[in-house]
Amino acid sequence: LFRSEADAVVLAAGSWASELSVGEAASGGPAVRPIRGQLLQLRFDARPCSHVVWGHDCYLVPWQDGTVLFGATVEDVGFDEHATVGGVTQLLRSLGRLLAESTTARFEAVRVGLRPLTRDELPLIGPSATRPGVFYATGHYRNGILLAPFTARAVEIGRAHV
Repeated sequence: LFRSEADAVVLAAGSWASELSVGEAASGGPAVRPIRGQLLQLRFDARPCSHVVWGHDCYLVPWQDGTVLFGATVEDVGFDEHATVGGVTQLLRSLGRLLAESTTARFEAVRVGLRPLTRDELPLIGPSATRPGVFYATGHYRNGILLAPFTARAVEIGRAHV
């Protein structure tokens, strides 16, 4: 699939990891599938929060530029990265329950991302069982950005012990 002159290769391909690991799923390699998440980037006249706020099925993340990221849907639709009326409607209902002043918000953007999900919902971090020198760092699902420093350190430590 690819050829490398490096001593080690870290496969951190997110939702596309399975496509780069043809044949490895049967031997414990990445069986990763994409889960679509739609988010809204909103702007309020007055900042509604100064920290992350978690609701029952949603969250608000204030950004330094004054906007607020609100999300997110969880949709098993393959590699479809389109925003949908249904997804935005679901988000707006959740937002209304979480934040009464949401009706005054202005849309900055509707964002869509694909989150890599493994069978057990745990990230796959470590050496390939079938390809010497290949290390996996994928399958973080909804926590990729949160686990990035830990993952980098785990791959570094794992590589030193192989």
